[in-house]
Order: sequence, then structure tokens, then C-alpha cells
Amino acid sequence: MFADTVKNTGSAVVQFFDADDNLLHTVEEDNLVVTAGLNWIASRTTGAPALMGWMAMGTDGTAPAPGHAHLGHETARVALTSAVTTGSVTAYTATFPAGVGTGTLAELGIFNASNLNGGVMLNRVAFPSEQKESTTIVKVVWNVTQS
Repeated sequence: MFADTVKNTGSAVVQFFDADDNLLHTVEEDNLVVTAGLNWIASRTTGAPALMGWMAMGTDGTAPAPGHAHLGHETARVALTSAVTTGSVTAYTATFPAGVGTGTLAELGIFNASNLNGGVMLNRVAFPSEQKESTTIVKVVWNVTQS
């Protein structure tokens, strides 16, 4: 007897830049593909739900849990710069420009809707709080792998 299993994993690389595009520091964290995200992935085999097209940031560093459907405290959402699938890996990229999401940053998520706290969340990552100043630019590359 054969048993097929699919594992969805991800990792986010979050880079902080100053106004002159100098790299200040990098945060790398594994994420959790939440239950709603797994359901969205499954629905893609039979239909066409809205594509993941936005990334959100927030201030709640609570550890991700499968039942999370949104960020703990979302503060900003931007359109993805790109979403490219190569083999079994999808790389989602986004940039939070200066003045967007200023304040404490402790969580990120990928969504299929543009409105704050709306849409289906694919995955969530939390990390120790980082300060995003009004001149800071945050660039995120988030790889989600199906294996």
C-alpha cells in the first residue's frame, strides 16, 4: 500500500534597508502554512479561487498556529512584487516602502485580497519585534515549498 503525503513548508527572508538602499539587517524565519492556506491550495486543483497577491505586516509576535486566519494585529498590506513558481517552490516577493507600516514589525502573512484583515491567509510568520522607521524600506522574499 502506498501513502502519498504533501508537505507545505516555507521560509521568509526579511531585509531592512535605509533610505539610501543600504542593507541594515536581515531576519530569516520558517513559517507555518495555516489551515486556510492548505484549503486554498487544495481548492486550486478544482477551481480558481482568487490568487495570492498581497503581503501584510503586523505587530503581534504570537507563534503561528494552524487555525490562524489573519494576522494578530495587521498594520499594512502591499501588493506582491512577484509570485513565481519553479518546480515545487513558489517565491513571493514584496516591498514595504518608506512610510508604510511604520512602527513595530513582528509578523507577516500572504493573502488573496487587498483589504486589511480580509481574504484567505496562506501562511504566517512571527519573529522577535523589529522597528520599522518612517524611512526604512522592508523587502521580503518568501519561499513556499510543496514536497
